[in-house]
Formats: sequence, structure tokens, C-alpha cells
Amino acid sequence: MTTGMRRTIAVYEMLTFVGTLANVVITLASLPAVPPPLYAVGVVALLAGGASLLAGIWLWSGRLGARRLSLIVQAVQVPRLALGGIVEYGVALGLSAVLRFGAEPAAMNPPVHLVLGFGQNVDGCFIGVNVLAAAAFTLLARWRPESVPISELTAPPA
Repeated sequence: MTTGMRRTIAVYEMLTFVGTLANVVITLASLPAVPPPLYAVGVVALLAGGASLLAGIWLWSGRLGARRLSLIVQAVQVPRLALGGIVEYGVALGLSAVLRFGAEPAAMNPPVHLVLGFGQNVDGCFIGVNVLAAAAFTLLARWRPESVPISELTAPPA
């Protein structure tokens, strides 16, 4: 992977945090009364977005461990799935381009969402793929940091 491609993915991950932060703030500010569970979801979304920001910063600077963290951040965002009566899963952290098949559940409509459900409360049948996250994941999975000159990699601070 070229330095330019690595840094492009890093910018995408950093912008994902910006999108997450903006969406969480706008959502919470637009509600007259925010129920405590929504605050908790907002905090979890910001923590996940923070992991994306950290992955992006590490990837930009070529730190060891950047690839692993970036792969995790992208992997959780790739699938979106709802199988009626069985399972519902989707994670979106602000920047997504999704190919969809079936009726998308309402919980997966917002640009930032964390959905995990099991059992009878799951309605419909839906399969989606975040193509931005899938592309970033594929490029990162094919990249072998060993091929980067040692001079480009820096160890994380102790």
C-alpha cells in the first residue's frame, strides 16, 4: 500500500469521527428532553468514533498497531443485517455508503447508529454492506506493514 493510500484511509477514519461527533451533538441538541438511554448510546457512539479517530491518527503517522485497530474499526461497520425474529445488527459511525437489499429497519436509518438485537422484536429481512468500510477493510487486510520501510514506522509512545 502506498503512503498516499494509507493516508487516504486515515483521513476517512478521522472524518468518520467528525461525522459521528456532529451527528450525536445535533441529535441530542434537537431533542427537548433526552432520555438517559439515548445519552448512553451517544457515549458509546463517541467512544467508537474515538477509536476511529485514533486509528486514523496512528495510520497517518505509520504507528505500529494502526493496521490492527483500523481493521477492527472498519470490520464492525461493514455488515448490516436484519433477519426477522432472529438477529439485527448494524454500526454506522457517521460516514457510510450502503448497498441495501430489503427494507432497512428504522433503527438503521440515522447516519450514526449502533443496533444489536435478538429475538422476536426483530422485524423484516434486510442485508446491507457499507462499501466505504468494506473498501478500507479490504485495502488494509491486503496491506502488509512489513513491506513499509522501517523509517516510515514509529513505535507508539511508552
